[in-house]
Amino acid sequence: MKRLLIGVALCALLAPATANAQATGEDAARGTDRSEITRGATQIERDSAEGLTFDATVDAYAVAVKKKDMRAAATLHSEIVGLMQREIAQSKRKIVKARDEVKRTKALVRAAKRDAPSDTGVSRKGMVFADERDDERDLRDDRRDLAEQETRLKNQRRLLTSTKRVTHTGKKAGWAGAKKALEAMRGFEETLKRDLEEGREELREDRRQR
Repeated sequence: MKRLLIGVALCALLAPATANAQATGEDAARGTDRSEITRGATQIERDSAEGLTFDATVDAYAVAVKKKDMRAAATLHSEIVGLMQREIAQSKRKIVKARDEVKRTKALVRAAKRDAPSDTGVSRKGMVFADERDDERDLRDDRRDLAEQETRLKNQRRLLTSTKRVTHTGKKAGWAGAKKALEAMRGFEETLKRDLEEGREELREDRRQR
């Protein structure tokens, strides 16, 4: 009886501390979620602004090529190459982040498997628990996002190489090359638009989940 009373007393003392720790953890998680959403929104605003700048510069290059203004075309070409290199550097950073996210989600999946109830006397074979199922879905999504970003980077590098090949000599062959470079620039534009669309979709999904 005495041991029972001691046990009850200990439970009464520990319960508030456990509840407070859980509440603190949940508050920290919510704070992290809000920070991620804020960073995501900021990134999308920046990507959108940079995309508009790139589009406008390529449009100006197209006009220069049409008018056969060699000096203007050469200047704009150099500027566009710089913009493309900047975007490729950003794509590399996004891939690093995406790989980290895959690692994080894989760890959550392992933790869910490890922490799933094992003392029920029921085999876990063929059973899928809610948290584990959600984490596995997130892992599939993260892996798909990573693959798409890696493919996009590969395309961007190829398009940059095509853009660099042109020489603005003012000769017929030079202007033919400029038109091919313009096609590559337009293709690069599409990669930026796709990246922006995916970022917006991810932000919407994050907001729904929070």
